[in-house]
Amino acid sequence: ALFFAASPASAFPGPDSVAVLASGDVAESTALADAYAKARAVPERQVCKIPGIPQTDDISLSDYQTKVLAPFEACLTSAGVHDRIEAVVVMRGVPLRVAVPVSSGTNNVSLAAALAVWESTLASGDGGGGPLLGQEPGTIVNCGSPCYGAAWNNPLESLAGPFKAGFTVTSGGVNWKPLLVTMLTGRSQSDAQMLLDSAMAAEKNGGAKGTFLFMDGADSARGVLDSDFPTVVSQLKALGYTDAQEVPFDSNLTGQTLASFFVGTSSLGQTIEGNTYLPGSLVDNLTSFGAVPQNFAASGESQVSIARWVEKGVGGAHGTVDEPLNNVFPRRMLIVDYVKGAPLAEAYFRWLPYQYWKNLVLGDPMLVPYAKRPVVTLSGLADGATQSDATTITASATDSSGAGIAHIALYVDGV
Repeated sequence: ALFFAASPASAFPGPDSVAVLASGDVAESTALADAYAKARAVPERQVCKIPGIPQTDDISLSDYQTKVLAPFEACLTSAGVHDRIEAVVVMRGVPLRVAVPVSSGTNNVSLAAALAVWESTLASGDGGGGPLLGQEPGTIVNCGSPCYGAAWNNPLESLAGPFKAGFTVTSGGVNWKPLLVTMLTGRSQSDAQMLLDSAMAAEKNGGAKGTFLFMDGADSARGVLDSDFPTVVSQLKALGYTDAQEVPFDSNLTGQTLASFFVGTSSLGQTIEGNTYLPGSLVDNLTSFGAVPQNFAASGESQVSIARWVEKGVGGAHGTVDEPLNNVFPRRMLIVDYVKGAPLAEAYFRWLPYQYWKNLVLGDPMLVPYAKRPVVTLSGLADGATQSDATTITASATDSSGAGIAHIALYVDGV
């Protein structure tokens, strides 16, 4: 039996709670970080351009800890913003995977998943109190024969309200203190920039006004989430999105204008390039290698590259950076949360079955095109003017959703 429940979502995170991680030695990475911060009004002190990050797709755990994580934490701490960060967006130019030591050698997790662990620690056992990062990310499971599968259940699946900075919960032997981590990347710098452009256009448009398409998997292994489709389609229609439909698998379905696309297949023909993917559209393909490093190279492909959807202007996409098994993909209910007003990062992450694994979400974590935004008014200041003496500033907000205004916060130079 399946039970879906989702409360009305609020729009978190925001410019005050998102940090940017870029490679300080890669001009394109820092330029993308600057473009993101400018477009999203992220305070400069929350933009961390870390020098010395290895320019490789893969990075060892020790190098990740010393050359990425430690300087990133130091950047946030010295800026005085560490405790208010709830989401991180990683720029192209930062490694894609972290090789974690396991009993049989190493096993890759996405760098985004390693960073999302953040300050989570073990709650019990021999390693009680120690960091979760560095523990084996998986365990031996039975998939017809012994294989290596995800081990750490996602604590956000039971989250009752919006995810916020400082979230903690003890679950599954872990004292969880996670972050929401996404990435802006693609086959090229311009493709990575398109993820930001798609987000900004989607919010201007008030969402993607197209078809929410759910295509049956090409085979039973990749169709394990097809059972979600009838419930998701029904709930979207109840919310007023009547152009939501489940269709049989068709590698070459074309001519659609899409607000979302979910499928499971190891190969896909013209169904990517032959359709229009609207700004802010979300996609996910249940297959093993959608986000492996070679799928972000200038050419070539292993199974179906999620970079092909980035080139088409989607707002967000999910894939895995190594063989994950088919039980780790996000439940399709994520699109219902998204159209109710949840931001991209929370829509994806609260429906992932596991954390600290091979999952990678591409897109702007703040992307929230369907939210009913309050209107904020400032008086006492003129836009673009230089203020040279004391003045009284009045801030007010009105709300169109009926929920009311919870609080108003005013930031000056990021403080």
